[in-house]
Amino acid sequence: MAATCSLTLALLYAFATPAVGLDWHPNWTTAVEAAAKNGRVAYIFVYLPYRTTCGQMYQRTFSNAEVIKRLDHFDLGDVDASTKDGGDFVRRYNLAFIQDPHSKMKLAVVPAHLFFAPDGTLLLRQYGFIPAQGFAALLDRVDILRHCRAQLKQNSHDASACAQMGHTLIVLNQIDDGRRYAEMAIAYDPSDATGAPIRARLDLAILAIKSDPNVGVDRLRRWLDAYGTSALRLEGRFYLATAYYAAGNTRAAEDTLMPFVNARKGSPEGESDWGALGRGLYKEIHK
Repeated sequence: MAATCSLTLALLYAFATPAVGLDWHPNWTTAVEAAAKNGRVAYIFVYLPYRTTCGQMYQRTFSNAEVIKRLDHFDLGDVDASTKDGGDFVRRYNLAFIQDPHSKMKLAVVPAHLFFAPDGTLLLRQYGFIPAQGFAALLDRVDILRHCRAQLKQNSHDASACAQMGHTLIVLNQIDDGRRYAEMAIAYDPSDATGAPIRARLDLAILAIKSDPNVGVDRLRRWLDAYGTSALRLEGRFYLATAYYAAGNTRAAEDTLMPFVNARKGSPEGESDWGALGRGLYKEIHK
């Protein structure tokens, strides 16, 4: 009982003192209103009291110096999903639910992270505990989405903004929206005048791997034939090897990865993240 009381008090303390250095608005509506006034993004954190992962967001993520630095450019609000107002918020924005296996009650999936654009529309939602490094990266990507949204508001046929928007959404696992923007980038620049379709075509080829690895192989080979000298070539090669491996052609996957395996120190294949991933995949194949 003493241990349980200590844990409860620790979590209560975590929610009573959110994070030193962060300025939280009294509620989510004032945060969204302030964001509209300031031309910024509103970040709304949805939690349930006593849920350990929610407390960890305050204790481990919101207390991180890099996270605090990035959140300084956002208007912040939080929502207790166990209250009436919190329940209204959960229903209004159609947050995911799970059923408690013991009580059989429906509970909102928390932690939940919602980002609202300055015009008040929902920009992005994510779920779960996110460690500090990952959350800082998420905030950087939200900034990209906001920037792309502003560009597209000025010019809805901006192929570069569409390609960047699509890629960022795909990285954030917003696959359907990401695919739509990638297709828009290609449609708005069919002759590759801006270079934007290079990114978009690679993203669509990568997405094809999951549904049919052989289709992914074909699209990635054609992409490398057309854009094999671009800055994205190492990414394309890594995913071609991934597609071969998913299709069961381990020999072709190994051959595709050899430039990474035999790379000299200081070369792009030797120093890039894609080179490291390629060597990791090669080791995985040989396990």
